[in-house]
Amino acid sequence: MPRVFATIMLIVLASTSVVDSQPFNRLSIKAGVASVRSAIEAGGQQDLVRNDSALDTLPCSIDLDGTTPSPVTDFENSPVGITTSVRAVGVANLLPELPVRLQSTRVQLGPKASSNTLLAPGPVLFFVEDGSVTVYVEGSPVPLQLGESRLIQMDGLYALHNPSAETATVLRLALVPLESPDVPIANFRTPEVNDAPPPGPPPNVELLFRSEVDALPAGDARLFIACVGWTQAGADDVEHSHPGPVGLLVQDGTLIVDSTTRLQADDCWMLQPDIPYRAHAESAVAEAVMFGVIPDGEALWVPADPASASELSSSAAVLDLECGQP
Repeated sequence: MPRVFATIMLIVLASTSVVDSQPFNRLSIKAGVASVRSAIEAGGQQDLVRNDSALDTLPCSIDLDGTTPSPVTDFENSPVGITTSVRAVGVANLLPELPVRLQSTRVQLGPKASSNTLLAPGPVLFFVEDGSVTVYVEGSPVPLQLGESRLIQMDGLYALHNPSAETATVLRLALVPLESPDVPIANFRTPEVNDAPPPGPPPNVELLFRSEVDALPAGDARLFIACVGWTQAGADDVEHSHPGPVGLLVQDGTLIVDSTTRLQADDCWMLQPDIPYRAHAESAVAEAVMFGVIPDGEALWVPADPASASELSSSAAVLDLECGQP
């Protein structure tokens, strides 16, 4: 592993010197990022580390004291017995081509921690779970407080910085091309555009969810993070689906999906677009973080038409699912 690390650092330094000696352009940035990714693939990609304590501070555990984003009407059309509370949403105007993964990670930034500037291989949605964070978007600092969010467009440049003396945590949702392994916090430096984070300790990244998706919206799409609660224990609600790929990470209680899959706290599940499913709480209440990407302007919850219901179940559509276990 030391040899791989040294190789990556040499590539990074070489790419940086070339970039710094030339006028800023995105092609040189992409080439440098691609070199780092190729080196990681050749030597074995570094695994993201999951710490189960991270689940204690997921969005549904946070009291935002009135800072919750304004309700999104077509996200609130929940079926009877289900509640939906949107925590973060952003419209992406460009999506990567298939094959891609939907991935959720938790980024922890210690006091004064900073990431290097990165090129987003797909749209990225950040949500501040704890503390305050400055997101540098195309070199411009954007301060975010607890409960606030920011979308980074595909091919956009971004960096993270924690300006305070307290630890901050950020939930990160991204669409990641399979041929471009997602490296949320990489050892790669880009030139200063307008401004850049001050140097500091690197962030820690924990994998929460990752799964391949089999379809994406054709036009503008909304990435979202929401809290969903199932409150009717033992009742099979009306079958429904979602118009885009949606992931679930159970936070509390036990959720029964399609009467065959039992999801407990810390378990995750992938719901592919337009595949009907049923879900209910095994006991009083089940709560999960729901995140995904759906067409802009379309409802999150779509009642299934019994006359044209698919014979596929949600369990038949799960691809390459990882819940973050080390």
